[in-house]
Amino acid sequence: MKKSSVELIHKFRKDLFRFNDPTVGWGESDRYRQCLVWSRTILTFGLSVLILGLLVSIYIQLREEPYQRFLRTCEQRRQIDATSCTSQWDPSNS
Repeated sequence: MKKSSVELIHKFRKDLFRFNDPTVGWGESDRYRQCLVWSRTILTFGLSVLILGLLVSIYIQLREEPYQRFLRTCEQRRQIDATSCTSQWDPSNS
C-alpha cells in the first residue's frame, strides 16, 4: 500500500525536526531518508549563515569609532554638510 503525497508531506514536515528520534525514516525509502538529511543540512546551514551574519553585524557596530557613528547619525538627520556636522562634534560625549 502506497501513502498519498499529502500524507507523505505531513510526515516529512513532522520528521524534519525530530532529530533525536531513531525511528524517523523507518519503513520509508532511501530517497525519503536522503531528502530528510539534505533538508536538515540546508536548514542548519541557512540558520548558521543567519546567525553568523547577525554576529558580524553586531561586531561591526561595536567596533565602529564614535566619530564615524556621529557623522553617520548626523547625515541621517539630513545635515549633509560635513562642516556643520564637524562643528557639532564634542569628543567628550563619546
